[in-house]
Amino acid sequence: MDTEKKFKFTCTGKKNLTFNSKAVQTDLMRWDLSNRLSLVTFSYNNYFQDYEAKDFVMDFFTDPTVQNSLKVFSSSRQELVLWGSHTVNSVQAERVPCSVTSMEFFDR
Repeated sequence: MDTEKKFKFTCTGKKNLTFNSKAVQTDLMRWDLSNRLSLVTFSYNNYFQDYEAKDFVMDFFTDPTVQNSLKVFSSSRQELVLWGSHTVNSVQAERVPCSVTSMEFFDR
């Protein structure tokens, strides 16, 4: 029996100018991520509470808009490809500390 999804997602289509800046693109090339990473922004329809993290993540990865917008790196093709329609059986959500706010973290 399918349960009603609380969260619905919309692709905003916004272009993130910081992500496309020369400095960020230089760092991505240095870390060999320039052709392995894409940025897509989404909005969602309901207020999010921490205790709903697992439902939020499950709704995100099972949302048709998300599945048809996300790109993943294909190691066999060596390029980004659309993720497409997938069955998601389970998800895990873990709180990530947000104390690191500098890209220098990756230079270690």
